[in-house]
Amino acid sequence: MKTKKLTLLLILGVVTTAVSKAVEPTLKSLNELSISLTTLQREQTHKYRWESVTKNGAATASKNYATLVVSTKSEKNGILLHDTITLIPFFGGTVFERKMKCPTNSLLHPEHITLDITGGGKTVREMSYEKGEMKVVDSPRNTNSLQVKFDEGILTFNTLLRLAPLLPRDVGKVHTFQTYAEPFLFRIRRAEEKGAKGALFTITCETLEKITIGKKSYDCAKFTLELKSVRIKSDLWVAQNGPVVKLVEHLPKGGTRDQADYLEATIQD
Repeated sequence: MKTKKLTLLLILGVVTTAVSKAVEPTLKSLNELSISLTTLQREQTHKYRWESVTKNGAATASKNYATLVVSTKSEKNGILLHDTITLIPFFGGTVFERKMKCPTNSLLHPEHITLDITGGGKTVREMSYEKGEMKVVDSPRNTNSLQVKFDEGILTFNTLLRLAPLLPRDVGKVHTFQTYAEPFLFRIRRAEEKGAKGALFTITCETLEKITIGKKSYDCAKFTLELKSVRIKSDLWVAQNGPVVKLVEHLPKGGTRDQADYLEATIQD
């Protein structure tokens, strides 16, 4: 009898181990993912309404926050990404205009970047990047030049909006990356450790679901971008054979942006 019990426990142990390995997501670097960028060769523009959302229990209150216009077109030897964020007057009316040129075979290795900020009737080139050199304005009279290399690639807010529609729609699949640049001031965030699951940026295909925006319904894949160690998290809903139609940027508690809990952008095409 004891022998039978021992045999059963051993079998259960093997089964449990097998199940644990089966449900553990496989981490794969975005750099290792083969993605065709041919769909980005076609010129396209999408406009989004961005809202600042505050939660109070089950209730939510939203304010118009900004507009986001995302344009993509093919140029000689590259793909040009041109994005403009325009805050409404209540939030200052500032315009953030970013242009990036990427090679035709990768969105993770930008060749040229500019960030222009317009406010109070003046436009300032806040940042530029080319050939490993980044120039950043830190005061009206001072510009810092930094040597920056993206050998392992960098995922920016701009490239995220183009990359998400090209990712595999396999629920549970996780892709990792090391470096991310945020939407407004191109603030660069780096994961602390290579190869450590909790310390890497991840993009996970969470679920397939239908959502409604205005009067239109979309069959979507929902992706989550996250770096748990510094509480960065964004959710994206990508339409079937289409662009990102909804984006939620979660904000830290007691954070910025009029104390909002998150920013929600929805497509207005």
